[in-house]
Amino acid sequence: MISQTMLDGARAAARSPVRWEAEVTHRRRAAADLVVLTLRPDHPYPYTAGQYLSLCSPRLPRLWRPYTIAGAPRPDGTLELHVRRVFGGQLSSLLVNDVLPGETLLLGPPIGDTVLDQRSDRPLLAVAGGTGWATVKALIEQLARGRERAATVFLAARQDADQYDLPAVRALVAEHAWLEVVLAAPEDGAEREAAVDLLRTGLRDGADWSGHDIYLSGPPDLAPELAELLVELHAEPELIRYDPAPLTARSGRPLSSSEWFLTPRSAPWVR
Repeated sequence: MISQTMLDGARAAARSPVRWEAEVTHRRRAAADLVVLTLRPDHPYPYTAGQYLSLCSPRLPRLWRPYTIAGAPRPDGTLELHVRRVFGGQLSSLLVNDVLPGETLLLGPPIGDTVLDQRSDRPLLAVAGGTGWATVKALIEQLARGRERAATVFLAARQDADQYDLPAVRALVAEHAWLEVVLAAPEDGAEREAAVDLLRTGLRDGADWSGHDIYLSGPPDLAPELAELLVELHAEPELIRYDPAPLTARSGRPLSSSEWFLTPRSAPWVR
C-alpha cells in the first residue's frame, strides 16, 4: 500500500507543477491576529476538501509553512486560507501584517488525507479548535455537494472574539438542515484549557459517538487528546481522522506528499 501510494504521488507530480504562483486577490482582517486570504493560482490547483498546502513568500525565500485550504474546490479556481499570527513566526507575521492584494505567493502541492469518505452514509462529527475551522469548513462544503448526511460540528475558541468566521458558520447552518454547530467559547480572558474543557463536556454530553465518521483539526496537541476521549465514548478508532503535526521547518522547498505520508502520527491507530 505504501509503495502504491508513493507511485500514485509520483504520477500526480509528473502531471502537475512542482509549485504554483498564486496572486493574492483579496485580504480580510478577521481578528487582530488573523487574516483570511483569497489566492488565485496561475495553474489549476487539484486538491480535495480537507487537504492543506505549504506556502512561501518571495519576501522570505526558502521559508515554507503549512496552511489548510478553507473550503471545497471552487468553480473559479481560487483558494481561501485562514492565517493566524504565531508568536515568533516570520511567515505568519508577514502574511497577517504586510501581504496585500496583488502580491504573489508560492504554493506547494496539496497534502493530507483528512478527506471525506465518499462511500460512507454514516453521520459525521467534526471538532475544530481555532483555525482548525478551515478544515471543517472545507469538509462541510464538500458534504453539501454530495451525499448529504447528519453532521455535528463542535467549534472551539478561547473567547467569543476568536470565533472569527461566524457569518460563514451561520450561513452554512441556515442553508443545511442536516448540519448542527455547537460553539464552545468560555468567558473573555479565559485560558485555553477552559475552551478544551467545554469541548470535553460537549462531547461527553453526546454520550455515544459510535458509528460516526470523525474529523479533528486544530492545535497539534488537541487532536490526539480528543481522539482518546472519543474512543472512551465508543467511537471506532478506524473512523477517526486527523492529519499529523506537519513538518514546519522547511528550507528551500515545499512539503511533498511522500514526506507527509512518512511523518509519524501521534497514535498508530488514528488515520
